Amino acid sequence: MSRARLQEFLELPWRIYRGDPHWIPPLLSEQKALLDPRGAFREHARARLFLARRRGRTVGRVAAFLNQAMTAEATGCIGFFECTRDPQAAQSLLEAAEGWLRSQGARRAVGPLSPSLNELVGLLVEGEPGPPTLMMAYNPGYYPDLLGQAGYACGRDFLAYWIDPRHADLAPGLARAAAMEARGYRFRPFARASLVRDIEGFLELHNLCYRSADHYLFAAFTPREALHLAHSLRDLLNPSYTLLVEKDGVLVGGLAGLPDANPALRHLDGRVGPLRLARFLLGLSRLDAVRILDVCVHPREQGAGLGTAMTARVLEQAQARGMCRVEYSWVVEGNEPSHRVALRLGGWVARRYRVYEKEL
Repeated sequence: MSRARLQEFLELPWRIYRGDPHWIPPLLSEQKALLDPRGAFREHARARLFLARRRGRTVGRVAAFLNQAMTAEATGCIGFFECTRDPQAAQSLLEAAEGWLRSQGARRAVGPLSPSLNELVGLLVEGEPGPPTLMMAYNPGYYPDLLGQAGYACGRDFLAYWIDPRHADLAPGLARAAAMEARGYRFRPFARASLVRDIEGFLELHNLCYRSADHYLFAAFTPREALHLAHSLRDLLNPSYTLLVEKDGVLVGGLAGLPDANPALRHLDGRVGPLRLARFLLGLSRLDAVRILDVCVHPREQGAGLGTAMTARVLEQAQARGMCRVEYSWVVEGNEPSHRVALRLGGWVARRYRVYEKEL
């Protein structure tokens, strides 16, 4: 795709969401990095981008990926899907993406994954109104119909739990954490001085846990992706919302959380400039929510209550800092241990996201 066409691809959402008070513009530099053929993701993924035009005007876009790091066999992904309320354009876009995936050997298409399970996942299909939480999907309400009319059916739902840390019953989880410390478990936050090493260790544990659980559409983080993630999140990191847990020198648990910076990111409008950056930094000082992105427990520690202990510790930190909401997301349907952790700590299902599938 030419540079001009790529710019059209990247900027289309500004037309789709014009006037939508809840949309958070993505950072164009991050979007480019995800799609860059020289980027970390593309080291293990082939991709093709498509645009739909009507009367000379771009009305839709989609990307097709064949991610060689994904464990699902003969499965291609669609992502970065945006379209006006135009079923014919959506059908044409998706058919073009499916044709390319078939040519690459795929027998099933899944998505939206933009570009993988490690980034934006699914379509928002129901839940609380308002802007999305950091690194969560957002879309017009008609998108599920566009995919359904193109032959896509529900593959798996992903749930976002909301927890009010001011009213959560943290005592049992905190007691569990204290008891584990007494038995030699060491709880500590990510350290800025060793951030890259800590993120690499956490993602190694993530890969182990997801692989051992045969997680739906799992794709392992690579070392280069870990490095990119560390650099991209460095400015948002608050160590209070992270944990690593070691036992006998082995990393057995980890929790990655971030302040929900979306209200501040809105001021950037996709680009970093002096005035926008000043507004962004001011917005960071006014945040009142946190997102827990990932909770990992080593397979040998499953059932010991470590997930609840780590989450309670982070909720305690959120409570102490005046946070009004913690989003525990996402949790795929069928992951009963994670659902139990959220419910045990007072969480409720606030939003539902859906990944669709279609046989090719």
